[in-house]
Amino acid sequence: MAEPNPAELVFVVDIDTFEGKGFVGSSEYEGVKLNIAFDGEDSGTYLTPEMCKRIRARKGAKLTLVAERETAPVVISSVLVAARERVRVSSSSLYKILGEDGGGIFRIRKS
Repeated sequence: MAEPNPAELVFVVDIDTFEGKGFVGSSEYEGVKLNIAFDGEDSGTYLTPEMCKRIRARKGAKLTLVAERETAPVVISSVLVAARERVRVSSSSLYKILGEDGGGIFRIRKS
């Protein structure tokens, strides 16, 4: 039986710039500034290879995104599209939440 995977990535995002179909938010990851691209196209999530290792996820893995809100957390399903150097989250729900709030806290973990 496989062990449960408690590892998750936590980001505190501030929106920096708006682009054509989305925006770029900044956060910190392991003490280094990280730019994350967001859009509402629902095409999945792209993480760095190191992030994938940390949550033990491979291409095609189901992910859970949790957006922290004052009222209650919002749980969103996504899929890991690929590992690459630029982080991108394509989720209409998360895009709307962070866009309305001007940023926020969200978590990523393998489902």
